Amino acid sequence: MKDRFLNGCIAGSLSGLVASLFDYLFVSYFKFGTIHLIDFAGVFIFGSRPQTLGEKIFAQFGVLVFTALIGILFVHLILKISSRYLLWKGLISGILLWFFVYALVELYKVPHFHRTSLASSMENTIIAMIYGFVLSALLTWLQNRERI
Repeated sequence: MKDRFLNGCIAGSLSGLVASLFDYLFVSYFKFGTIHLIDFAGVFIFGSRPQTLGEKIFAQFGVLVFTALIGILFVHLILKISSRYLLWKGLISGILLWFFVYALVELYKVPHFHRTSLASSMENTIIAMIYGFVLSALLTWLQNRERI
């Protein structure tokens, strides 16, 4: 990869967008879970879940910034280990990200999320796995594209 920072930022934010779309489908249409990604961002940004359209848009922006930063960290991390089996590493890093966020929520007793249902926890785990998989797939694609 020629510019790891930019590739990580692009792949991270696009993966965050894909994860947000799946999150919206799972929670809003399939009624699987009750917590959206923008709810997490809203609580960290506003102190409560986003209510207005403006708050929801800004919370979504917060999700994309966070996922872009995770993408940048991931692309630099794979430098230290290796890029072999990148899709698996992305999937596992998504699970680790989910666990880390849930640990912070529990450690700091974040309001609105201190107690979550099994469905919400499972949905958030699946979304984190989708994020990690898409992140690593996009990084692989960007890497192969630059070789051409």
